Amino acid sequence: MSYKSQKTETVLIPIEWAEDGTSAPDAAELVTDTNGKIRVRQFAGDSSQDVRIPWQVPADIVVADGIKFTVNCVVTNATGPSNEEIEFKMSGYCSGDNDTLTGTFGDEIASNDTAITAPQDDILITPQSTKVTVTGLAAGELAMLYFYRDHDGNDDYAQKIGVSGIVIEYTKTL
Repeated sequence: MSYKSQKTETVLIPIEWAEDGTSAPDAAELVTDTNGKIRVRQFAGDSSQDVRIPWQVPADIVVADGIKFTVNCVVTNATGPSNEEIEFKMSGYCSGDNDTLTGTFGDEIASNDTAITAPQDDILITPQSTKVTVTGLAAGELAMLYFYRDHDGNDDYAQKIGVSGIVIEYTKTL
């Protein structure tokens, strides 16, 4: 009999929870398509836009495994991507009890969706990133995540894309 002492967990962070960054995307808006309704923030296709996402690091996280992310999107423009790429990046830092809110973000890690072809109102979920660099990642502390669409990177889709949320994956101890 084998005993598994760890488990992979995911948590959805709705984009509405994000605070404006230096160059913020549009305010949250409701997108509807017949029966489906979802709130998104539209990230521009002609400039990089960012948000800050406060996230309470779970007390049972396996810190050495870090976190990974995917991005839930909706094609909000009538001109959907046609064999184009959308790139998002994330980094972060942690602050604990009696620490200041200020910290140093780690290296940015990308989650790119490449060669996308999709019409308006399609759901897109980016591939899972590699391990995100969160400076000082610690169980039970507040992580400040820096999330943005990187127009200056490999992103060549010139239209806005609606982001509904970010899914964080981490390993927890049982």
